[in-house]
Amino acid sequence: MELHVATGDARWLREAHRLATLAVELFADDDGGGFFQTPRDGEQLIARKKELDDHPTPSGNAMIAYVLLRLARIWGDDELERRAVSVLRIVRDALSRAPSSFGWLLVALDQHLAPNREIAIVGSSDAPVAKAAVAAAAATDVIAFGPADDVPLLLGRTELDGKAAVYVCERFVCALPVTDPADLAG
Repeated sequence: MELHVATGDARWLREAHRLATLAVELFADDDGGGFFQTPRDGEQLIARKKELDDHPTPSGNAMIAYVLLRLARIWGDDELERRAVSVLRIVRDALSRAPSSFGWLLVALDQHLAPNREIAIVGSSDAPVAKAAVAAAAATDVIAFGPADDVPLLLGRTELDGKAAVYVCERFVCALPVTDPADLAG
């Protein structure tokens, strides 16, 4: 996803979605929520573990929850969001007792609780309005570059008069597109 924002190339967004969907298919715990460390089609173990705490690096559950929440907002996918929230639910009690053990899960929780704001950018990622939109984005905003009609947030979004356009949206309801960086302020 970060490669997509850095390059403006929609193929990286599609690849992030493909990999996240595959992770859900292979690692999700359909009964207890969250994600196992081993795939369902892997070696049969006595117990499949779930990594939840973020020491010293972010846990797999924290990272997948964060990524799924962001992709859910770009794809408008309630199932991806439900899977991400299942991680937050299984750590809820431990999170309040030992928040320093769950730093990246707190980031995912912030992503979940933040206003749903999406930024759809159509046109060159080098356009001044595109750069301004990325620079002004909040940490919890999701960004998608297009055109890409196979990405729901970008569906029907176009450049304006041959200029890159930025659509600032909340739950897919967008303000009028802007082409001038000065119009992004506010």
